[in-house]
Amino acid sequence: MALLEVKHVFKLFNVDSRQMEALRDINLEIKEGEFICFIGPSGCGKTTLLRIIAGLEKPTTGQVLLDGQEIKGPGPERGMVFQEYSLFPWKTVIDNIGFGLELKRVPKVKRYDRSRGYLQMVGLEKFEERYPHELSGGMKQRVAIARALVNDPRALLMDEPFGALDAQTRNIMQSELLRIWQEEKKIVIFVTHSVDEAIYLGDRIVIMSARPGRIKDIIEIDLPRPRNRTSPEVNAIRDRILCDLRSEIVTTC
Repeated sequence: MALLEVKHVFKLFNVDSRQMEALRDINLEIKEGEFICFIGPSGCGKTTLLRIIAGLEKPTTGQVLLDGQEIKGPGPERGMVFQEYSLFPWKTVIDNIGFGLELKRVPKVKRYDRSRGYLQMVGLEKFEERYPHELSGGMKQRVAIARALVNDPRALLMDEPFGALDAQTRNIMQSELLRIWQEEKKIVIFVTHSVDEAIYLGDRIVIMSARPGRIKDIIEIDLPRPRNRTSPEVNAIRDRILCDLRSEIVTTC
């Protein structure tokens, strides 16, 4: 059964005294432990949909259910990771990770032990007393992932989290994310502009149409991990996705 359900979600924005339709009739079911990637043209509503699932935006009509309960706002059962890291510059790495636990008034010793455990999971146990400005981009994103996971969410929502990284670091972070996901067994919903990244990471790839965003296609990636980025099977999937995306980009030009 689906753990997360998106049901007939529409989203309208008011722009210059006119209504703009960002999302049109989005329907999707996601099972526990699935890794789902969203891809589509710029402005197609991928991030808007992710923010609705996070509870940061409300749908104009429709609803999102998590374990049968309608999402009406942000909650600890959904962890969010952004492209720009969003770390507190005045807090150390260990304190950044434990911030959510601090808000929930978890005792200091328990908070430290739990934060330390996730710091070890992302391979930064030697950097717990460092500050964000002392870290590389990849290390900052590891801290952001640990901070999202320390609250034990049911789903991890990621909005182009590796978009600002160089190619080599991005590949390393993709592999690290898969390792963490396989250990944690969380739902991961991952927004990306990279076809190669989506194929390497996802169980399913949801292709969005140009605005108003609709689900144009869903591709199941039935390939073992770790995936060979240049295999004939991967190339065939890449060609299918690029064909879908090309037709959408042409309609907006």
